[in-house]
Amino acid sequence: AIEQTRQLIDAKQRLKKGLMQQLLTGRMRFPGFGPPVDKVGELPEGWEEKRIEDIGSLYNGLTGKTKLDFGKGKPFIPYTNIMNNSAIDPNNFGYVKITSSEKQNRVKYGDALFTASSETAKEISMSSVVLTDVDECYLNSFCFGLRFKDLDNLLPEYARYLFRSSKLRKSLLPLAQGFTRYNISKTSFLKIKLTLPKNEEQNKIAAILEITESDINNLQKKINYYHKVKKGLLQVLLSGEVRV
Repeated sequence: AIEQTRQLIDAKQRLKKGLMQQLLTGRMRFPGFGPPVDKVGELPEGWEEKRIEDIGSLYNGLTGKTKLDFGKGKPFIPYTNIMNNSAIDPNNFGYVKITSSEKQNRVKYGDALFTASSETAKEISMSSVVLTDVDECYLNSFCFGLRFKDLDNLLPEYARYLFRSSKLRKSLLPLAQGFTRYNISKTSFLKIKLTLPKNEEQNKIAAILEITESDINNLQKKINYYHKVKKGLLQVLLSGEVRV
């Protein structure tokens, strides 16, 4: 059961990757939105090309914190939450002490969050989007946020997949600077160009990709359950507590 479910996950991930490559570049389009493009890099009919600096502004994560400040207080989004999820997991927050006199940047719904520093170039600028309402929440110091000027211009649900697309990742990887640890040039990051469909088409694309993502998550939950069953069987069968 574990092996069969793993094969299903691999197949769904390949499907999702293929859909992202086709839908986020306009090489595949839904009826009523215009013809698909024939050439890689061609601007689809009705789409606009904009730099990141045209659609939003950047803000930094926590500053001036020591180890003693963490463990209790206000919620903040850890580095691993951004690395591991295309949408922020609200059940995976850390806690940090924040005084009333501090001027720390708060995270808001719709923000896209990026890793600013990593041990490998491939992990630089990995992204995750805030798709749940957060009251008072902060961002870890090794990441930065992008706040959109208008959520209708780039839907957060669409940005979730756009910033993790292979095309955009290829544009971001050359911005990694360093040797033992890599950092990204935020000035260069803001110059990156995005090709954006209209609001309605963004919504349609995001809905299809979200269904595929949900299928993968459900299969992952199933495989986690099977692993627990296997562990339990190993304990009782190999100890003789239960015998065939």
